[in-house]
Amino acid sequence: MNKKGTGALALALGAVMIASFAGCDGAGVMAFDAGKQLEEGTYAGNLFTSNPVSGIDLGADPTILYEDGWYYCYPTTSFPINGGGYGVYRSKDLWNWEDLGACYVARGDGWAHDGFWAPEVTKIDGKFYLFASGRRVDGRLENNERHAIGVAVADNPWGPFEDFLDERGEPVVFKPDYSVIDADVFQDDDGKIYFYYTKEWIDNPVTDSLIGAERESQIYGVEIENADGYFAFKGEPKLLVRPSLNWHHFVTEAPHMHKANGIYYLTYSSGQDKQYSVGCMLGNSPLGDFSHAEESRILYSDSDSQLLSCSGHHAFVTSPEGDSYIIYHTCVDATEFTWDRNIRVDRVWYKEDGILCAGPTAEYVWYPRERIGYYNIAPEGTVTATDGVNEASLLNDNRIVVNWNNLDYEWKCEKTSATVRVKFDGARAVKAVMIYSSVDKYANIIESAKVTVAGVTQEVKFIQFQTGVAILELEKAVSVSDVKIEVSATDGELALSEIVVLGL
Repeated sequence: MNKKGTGALALALGAVMIASFAGCDGAGVMAFDAGKQLEEGTYAGNLFTSNPVSGIDLGADPTILYEDGWYYCYPTTSFPINGGGYGVYRSKDLWNWEDLGACYVARGDGWAHDGFWAPEVTKIDGKFYLFASGRRVDGRLENNERHAIGVAVADNPWGPFEDFLDERGEPVVFKPDYSVIDADVFQDDDGKIYFYYTKEWIDNPVTDSLIGAERESQIYGVEIENADGYFAFKGEPKLLVRPSLNWHHFVTEAPHMHKANGIYYLTYSSGQDKQYSVGCMLGNSPLGDFSHAEESRILYSDSDSQLLSCSGHHAFVTSPEGDSYIIYHTCVDATEFTWDRNIRVDRVWYKEDGILCAGPTAEYVWYPRERIGYYNIAPEGTVTATDGVNEASLLNDNRIVVNWNNLDYEWKCEKTSATVRVKFDGARAVKAVMIYSSVDKYANIIESAKVTVAGVTQEVKFIQFQTGVAILELEKAVSVSDVKIEVSATDGELALSEIVVLGL
């Protein structure tokens, strides 16, 4: 990860903070256990938060948009207005949301009578378009109802969105002879626009199943155009993803297309109940061909997790500072699948062979740099550790390990005690240090660590989530080139997942 603190806000905050740095010896600077204060409810700072987000109750299937300094989120909710529709929320920091009320209310005589979920909102040529999945009024099946996807338009991201009408004054609706849900729209650098959707399993019998299922959900994509005031397809939709791996169950749904570093990332949701997960495929064009990333599941929770389950339907967004995030839902009850879900946010990094997601987290994480002025500078330093079984670079690789399947990405020690150092080429402003311990806390029990920054040493307690998290925070930033951490396992082997240094 390259140093990115180039945005106007980061520069302004940085100038103020540099002026208030303590000397290199840290004289007069108070260090404190921020994690302990967070757990006790006495924390008065603004650096840290945790999932789920606040301000959106029982939301699912979120899509997200950044516009004019605000993030806008459009989830599936229990919409309180007859006929159905969607609400919209806005936030400056991704974790604290303000309810702006209804942005789309279905017409009583419209194309769908209820079942509005999984909205998609995108900006094209100065207009904002909302693609809505709803139960169509003319699509009854034997034991269910077909869904269709309608389009609405607004002049701003909070609406109100009104049904997009064709030249006859009728709502523009995609309603083929099968049920469709989960729209996604992507505009490429050349201006071409692409539409993705799910062919729903309830109306999709298959005879060539790769997993033995009689029905399956599949993902299709097609180029669209804005012709004569309405959207139309260019050619026939192309099958892009279908169930093929064990974790897929019979469902591949909730497509999301985006591009980074010249690579097209097609992500989607799949799996059954608690094992609902986010998968990733890579392509060289918006319509493929696609192949599974090296890590085909980029966001999931272990089956024995008591904190998280059902991490699925999602979208991605990049901040003004160039940091990328995934927003997604999980079940409120982590022990069993329910339709009550909440919204979470975690960081992501793009690789040539896939997407690295630091989640799904219940642990304390740090706010975006737009809010706090600091970011994780640990990947820009060199990490050394005594008596390591594997490379210490695993400690600053941006991977907070939260699943048992990823234990190979943790740093392990040959002994029960170790000293870890994060060294920078020159002096850096450091405000806080976070230590994430192993997800295998049954064989790796760590109660506390000692962190030394510029001669100031503070013992910090590990707060237990999926991993343990310990946090040292300084009253004000200190200019240093070295951070020292002393840690011991009180039982079992010593292993750590990640070191985060918040600074500039």
